Amino acid sequence: MNHSEIEALIPDVFLQTLGDKNNNENTILSVLIDVMHLLHVDTEVQLETIEDFFNPCRTPKEKFIEYLGYWTDLERLWHDNLDSDSTDNNDFISRDCLQELILSAAYLSQWRGTQKGLSQFLNIATGSNEIKIRDGVNKNGKDQDFHFLVQIPEKHKHQLRLIKTIIEQEKPVYISYDFEIITG
Repeated sequence: MNHSEIEALIPDVFLQTLGDKNNNENTILSVLIDVMHLLHVDTEVQLETIEDFFNPCRTPKEKFIEYLGYWTDLERLWHDNLDSDSTDNNDFISRDCLQELILSAAYLSQWRGTQKGLSQFLNIATGSNEIKIRDGVNKNGKDQDFHFLVQIPEKHKHQLRLIKTIIEQEKPVYISYDFEIITG
């Protein structure tokens, strides 16, 4: 807020003590208005770019990504899955994948509990488009009701813990599943 905006908020009775602006008199009230102006400058600069904090791709603070993850119910991906001496989720899910999950959180929540939602969640979280879900088939290739097979390329084998965590939290409780590592 600039001086004139602050002065517009002050009652007329107090404004009479400002004196003549042309004489550059420094009354107590004019000094207080200067202080109020200086107190607002930093806040106004931050408010001009506040949307950057809530966009996971533009947030200026590293830890704010995880905060946005809490807002979108994604902390479950790293909260209970860290080693006891670790305080970072970087080994479990990459920053880029976490940013994409935060951006897709509303869409993914609409499809939660479905094969489509689970497949998209897994592919975004792992940074791959190669993870496939075969519904109604076990790892022996036989039909099995209320069961699905998750086919994971060998290059994503190191993300098995993340994949299992996502499946356990996103699948309907009555459905069982198997993994199959695809080579080549």
